[in-house]
Formats: sequence, C-alpha cells, structure tokens
Amino acid sequence: MSMQVSVVIPVYKAAAFVEDAVRSVLALREVHEVVLVEDGSPDNSLELCRRIEASDTRVRLVQHDGGVNKGAAASRNLGMREASSPFVAFLDADDRFLPERFVGDAQVFHAHPDADGVYNAIGVHYHDAEGQRRFDQQFGSELTTVRRPMPPKELFPALIGVSGLLDVGHFSLDGLTMRKAALDRMPQLMREDLVIGEDTEFTIRLSFHCNLYPGSLDKAVSLRGVHADNRVTSDPRRNITRLRLYRALSEWSGTTNMGMEARTKLAKDAATYEVLCARTGAERAKAIALLFRHPGLLKRVDVSEAAVALLSGQGTWLTRMGCSMVRWMHRLLWRIKGAAPPTPSNRDK
Repeated sequence: MSMQVSVVIPVYKAAAFVEDAVRSVLALREVHEVVLVEDGSPDNSLELCRRIEASDTRVRLVQHDGGVNKGAAASRNLGMREASSPFVAFLDADDRFLPERFVGDAQVFHAHPDADGVYNAIGVHYHDAEGQRRFDQQFGSELTTVRRPMPPKELFPALIGVSGLLDVGHFSLDGLTMRKAALDRMPQLMREDLVIGEDTEFTIRLSFHCNLYPGSLDKAVSLRGVHADNRVTSDPRRNITRLRLYRALSEWSGTTNMGMEARTKLAKDAATYEVLCARTGAERAKAIALLFRHPGLLKRVDVSEAAVALLSGQGTWLTRMGCSMVRWMHRLLWRIKGAAPPTPSNRDK
C-alpha cells in the first residue's frame, strides 16, 4: 500500500534543531507534505522555516494569525487542519524520524481497512549531557511504547488502567500515524489550555474514539530529542501538570458514553493529584473530602503521606513522624503481599 503523509511539526525556539528534523522527514518517500507551524518564536526559527520552505516544494510554512505564540497544542491543531494528505503524522522540531518510519504503518493500514491510526515505539537521542542526565533521573527506559499488542477496543481500558493488566506503557505522538478523516471526526482536537501533557490527553482520547492498531512496539520508528530545555524534563511542577491532565480527562469522560468503571478510574486519578497538590485551605478541605470518597487512594505511599500532612499541618514534627510510620507500614504490607507498591505513572512524559 502506498501512503501520502502530511507531517505536522510545531516550531518554537527550535532554531538549533528544526533543520535536522525536517531533513529526517523529507528523506522518506511516503512524505507528501511537511507542515511547519511557526509559533511566534523569539529566536530566528521563522527565518529558518522560510529558508526550509523555499528549499523544497513539499514544505509549507504556516503561522497563527498575527504571528503570535499560542503553544504546542494550538500549533498542532493548526497543522492538523492545514494538512492535505490522507494520512497525518507528528514530529516535534527537536526530534527525528528513522528511515523506516512508515513502512510498517502502510502494512497495518492495508491489513486493517478499519484502522484509524497506527501507533509505534519511539526511542531517544541526546542533544546534550544535561538533557541525558535529567532523562535518566526521571525515566527508566529509552523506549516509549505499549508493551504488548492488543485489539483497538482494548487499548483505551489498558492505557487508563482498568483492563486488569499492569502498566502497559503508552505511545507518543512521534510514533503515531492517523487517517486525516479520523482526525476530522474527532469531537475536539488537542486541548489548548494544557501547556504540558496535552499530547498524552489527546492520545488517550484518540484511543477511545478511534480504532488504533499496534505497529512496531519493540523497535523505535522515531527518536525524541532530549536536551536541557525540554518542557517535560525541566518541569518543576510535575504533580500540578498531572493534576491538570487528569482533571481534563475526568471532565471529558462525563461527555462520553464510556462505562462507569473507566469514568470512576479517571475521577480517582484526578483526585489523587488534588490530594498531592493541596496547599490552600479550600484545596485541603477538598482533598480531605476526596479521601473520604475514595479511601483506596491511600494505597499509594505518597498519597498517605500527603494525607498525614493535610491532617497535621505541613512541616511539623507530627507530620514527619506520621510520614515515617506510613512508609514503614506500606513497606511491611507490600512485603507481606510480595508485590511492589503503587507508584506514579510516567506516561505523561
């Protein structure tokens, strides 16, 4: 099966990387179009994008009205709307496609005419040592992937953790190819109010609304560029980022026909980070109410410690003693069960 793909690349402060990214895309015969969405960069990214556009007829440069900065989600949304090919893929301006990026996708789309999209594993390449150090601190593997193949209808429950399977991993936009018609049918594209985690929120909604099939899960088709200025590895407020992500997913679940189990799971995910992020009096009162509503959240060590702090006050000797007791009790219980305690997910990376 031959494919014609539009590749959407949002560009913001990416002058050091964007030429390499576009070069890796234009080397692929399946690429019919590259949509560069320049997002009001303060560096010379716009000048570089104009030069790249002039060098190849497949490259098209677009900007938001007035050339303003609107963020990654709005830029990808603009790129999706502007894409003119039957298939759409995504690449960040500091990332790269590998030479066989679309070979497996073409085979999957041919074998499954009902496929709306194909997801694949991605790897990493390091632009600098500081980026590698931060990545190694946060993530246990260089391969971002769904760890086992599954039918499309099983993907959404597995990604949100209601399938009965342990952490199955997740997929990244860099490894996803979608039919343009499926994107056009989506009730909403990317949420533009999310600054970080907007891609995770979008891929989870795609897995609910669309038939997504696995492609290459054990071998990367793209490489995420890791450097000191990455949004995720340099995010100092990860719990707040996750709170906004799960709030958005929980709100969205109420607009769908998904089952109660999945809806409750997303509500509990949001409640977890409401507890972990509670600081003001109103937030603390809300967090305590959520713990009474969802006592199972206390199975997580960090939530139990946060609950102690909510009840005894931040930074007191009573809090320190209570947290020590919580950690000891959790270690004892999980040692008796012979299992590892629940830990935060790294899927929003």
